[in-house]
Amino acid sequence: QILWSPDGKWIALAGLIPQEHARPIADMYVVRSDGSKTTKLTQSSRDLNGIFCQPDSKSLLFFEYGENPDIFQIDISSKEIAPLMDHPVPAVPAGYSTDSDRLLVWNGESGKMSLIDFSAGGTMIPLAGSGGYDSYPAWSSYGQKIIYMCRTGDSHDICLMNADGSAQINLTAGSGVANYWPSISPDGKWIVYLTASENQWNTMIISADGSKKKQVTDVIGLI
Repeated sequence: QILWSPDGKWIALAGLIPQEHARPIADMYVVRSDGSKTTKLTQSSRDLNGIFCQPDSKSLLFFEYGENPDIFQIDISSKEIAPLMDHPVPAVPAGYSTDSDRLLVWNGESGKMSLIDFSAGGTMIPLAGSGGYDSYPAWSSYGQKIIYMCRTGDSHDICLMNADGSAQINLTAGSGVANYWPSISPDGKWIVYLTASENQWNTMIISADGSKKKQVTDVIGLI
C-alpha cells in the first residue's frame, strides 16, 4: 500500500511482512517526496489494512484487525497512535469527501459500505450498495460518485453510484469475466479496471454510463 499526502510533501507506505497461515502484518513508513528522509512510524508490526492520509497531511488513518477491530490515526511527527472515534469502527477507511466532512469506509467481513459524517458528530450512514459483497470503494475527483467492486454470487463486477448511495449502476453485468480494482478518471467520465479470465488479465476502460467499453492492454499471467 502506497500513497501521496494531500500536500504532496511525503509518501506513505505499508511494508507487508508475510506470515505462515495468517494475514501479512505490516510496518508503516513515510518518505519525503524528494527521497531525502525515510521515517518508520510503527514501533512494532501491526495487522493492518487501508492506510489513508488525513486531509491536513499531519496524520495517517489505518484499520487494524484483532479482537477489537478499529480505525486508528497515527501522528507523523510524534508517532502517537489513537482511535479515530470514541467508539470502535470495524471498517477500512477509503477516503474523504471533497469537503472533508465525510469519510468513506467499508467492512471486510460484511461487504457493506458506510459514510462517517463528521459534520453530524461522527454519525455512521449506511450506503445501500449492490446488495451483495461490496469492497474497495473510492470517490470520484469531485465527490459526486463512488466507484466500487461488487460481488453477487460468482459474479465479480464494477459498480458506480451517487455519493448518497442512489442511482446504482452495474457497469460490467453479464461480461462473463471477473472484474477488479476500478479507478475513475479525474473528469468522472471513464473508469479503468482489470478483468481476469483463465489466468489472462486485461486492462479495460468503460464510460461512466456503461455505454462504451474498450480493452487497452492485455497481460498473460498473474499481476
